[in-house]
Amino acid sequence: MPDELKSLRDRLDAVDRRIVEALAERQHVVGEVSRLKLASAPIRIRDVDREDALLTRIVGLAEQAGADPVLLARLYRDILAASVHWQQQQVVARDNPHRPKRVAYQGRPGSYSHAAATRHFAGTPVTLEGHDSFRSMLDAVADDRADIALLPVENTTAGSIHAAMDLLATVDLHLVGETLQPVDHCLIGLGPLEGVRRVYSHPQALLQCTRFLEERGLRAEAWTDTAGAVAHIGELNDPSVAAIASAEAAQLHGLPILARGIADQEGNTTRMVLVARDPVDVDHRIPCKTSVLFATRHVPGALLACLRVFDEHGLNLTKLESRPRPKTPWQYRFYVDFEGNISDPQVQEALQALPPLTAWIKVLGSYPSRTGAGQRAPVHRPPRRESARPTIDPVRLGAVTIGLEPVRIAAVSNAEEALTSWREGAHALLVSDHGLARSVDLPAITLDGEGDAMWISMDAPLEAVSRQDVPVFLVRAPGASVDDWLASADRIREGGNQQIVLVDAGVHGVGGRVLDLAGLAALASRTPCPVVVDTRDLGAPDALEDAARAVGAAGVVVGD
Repeated sequence: MPDELKSLRDRLDAVDRRIVEALAERQHVVGEVSRLKLASAPIRIRDVDREDALLTRIVGLAEQAGADPVLLARLYRDILAASVHWQQQQVVARDNPHRPKRVAYQGRPGSYSHAAATRHFAGTPVTLEGHDSFRSMLDAVADDRADIALLPVENTTAGSIHAAMDLLATVDLHLVGETLQPVDHCLIGLGPLEGVRRVYSHPQALLQCTRFLEERGLRAEAWTDTAGAVAHIGELNDPSVAAIASAEAAQLHGLPILARGIADQEGNTTRMVLVARDPVDVDHRIPCKTSVLFATRHVPGALLACLRVFDEHGLNLTKLESRPRPKTPWQYRFYVDFEGNISDPQVQEALQALPPLTAWIKVLGSYPSRTGAGQRAPVHRPPRRESARPTIDPVRLGAVTIGLEPVRIAAVSNAEEALTSWREGAHALLVSDHGLARSVDLPAITLDGEGDAMWISMDAPLEAVSRQDVPVFLVRAPGASVDDWLASADRIREGGNQQIVLVDAGVHGVGGRVLDLAGLAALASRTPCPVVVDTRDLGAPDALEDAARAVGAAGVVVGD
């Protein structure tokens, strides 16, 4: 058996080598494609139609070869994303010939910031320099001791990192990029887990693992960075103390991992911005994000007037947060990210319209985006509007905006149906287990609120639903009037949740449920909520889909 096992492992090693060599060859070809695109400005960097066709072909090849098509589709989505990102970096490098050589990050080797810097600048000859604080690394850039600082500004679990955001208002530096760092927290110590009493880590990491710490009665102790906390407990040599950090930090310091995946939420990710002395020029083919800081005048409606500028110029805000103004009690400055390149006429017009409405404003930078709609399949961008109030209050779900573009939701019960629905162009999945949607990287609509959106009936506890920060799909009961249906939506909206999609599943008719097309057409004048039609129990789904869209429905739900 040992000889047979060794032989099989040798075969696996050989297969892995061929995979790596094939990926390297693919990257070389991508480089040639990028060279041609750089020489011809009209060619798009990202071709979504080709990506869709390629993924469909890969799934077919996987099925023919007896491989897992879902696994291959997920793998190729990552490969394509990396390819697009690499090509975009080549364009930015062409337009900004000054290459960074010294990159400052907060922490030490083994920290998440170190991992982010290593990954983002892979293939680029740079020197990485660790710093004890955000201020120290920003000062290094300002003093020309570093070219780039990697500054974490928000986390999907703990939210915004206010200490970092506040510093951006105090330095004469520019945002020139962003990167996303997956965070997989581990509890590291001498063990055993049952004997641990105190846990050291960076304050943000401690916040991201609050539930784990509280459930076990562990005392949190702040440290300058995650990897430094691991080094500290190694020096203490005390089994009652542990640290929260990455698996790489544990390996680097030779300490065992006591527990993995201890963050409060799955998919924990930190967004970091790249900070430099000079701004960058970004080709119009690259999806861009622009960040600004401004303080409003202390008059009624001041913030609304500023936000209306973004709305009137069709600019999609991806972040809006208030921060106290130093030495001015009860006054605030606002941090705003929006999708758009500072060279775009609409962005320029918006930035010219803002100063008269503010007490102070600072443009932090315009840079390639890693999180905006342009990094997914393109979505419809609303045209510039003269009216401040839209006819429909659109609801964002994954890569589509319900109310601005047709949406197709598939109800599925297993992985095979999920894959088929994805191949047929579904934008989201209605599932009992949100893991089915995750397997094909689509938004999940669930009954339990654990997915990306909630599917609820009119008799659900609406007050509790109104406090959820996810889109709500409110299903009309077969015997309910339109007035009752809209009243239920109003209750959710009054409780705070404005992300409401109405679901018309038909009303009682002769022989079963039927679609009330006249009532559906009249809804547009009575509610700003987008409406989708659940065709599953109505018969003739293709004809109903056409009819529903003809009278203004924003989309359909299909399935068995």
